Amino acid sequence: MHRILKNKYYFDELYEDVFVRPAYWLSETVVAGWIDRGLIDGTLHAIGGLSLRVGAFLRKWFDLLVINWIGDQVGNLVKLGGSVLRFVQTGRVQQYLVVGLVFVGLVFTGLLLLRP
Repeated sequence: MHRILKNKYYFDELYEDVFVRPAYWLSETVVAGWIDRGLIDGTLHAIGGLSLRVGAFLRKWFDLLVINWIGDQVGNLVKLGGSVLRFVQTGRVQQYLVVGLVFVGLVFTGLLLLRP
């Protein structure tokens, strides 16, 4: 009787066997093993793999074909505009002044003709 009372009716051992050990097993096996590593990590790895495939597809079919093509066309357009307007840029300030005066004269003439 003394040993039973000293060990508090073995309540701690019973509590350990009935609640604590099954809780540890449940947390290690079910939660950590099946849910965390199996379900959550498996879902994240599947999403990651899908994202890599979608990114590779977009890179191959959209970025290289559409975005790069648009960038090339902008460069070609600037190059064409430079070659068309090359004759205007002679580097002679006197010619720039004459072109500016002619433009201002045309603007004033147009304003005078439109306003009687």
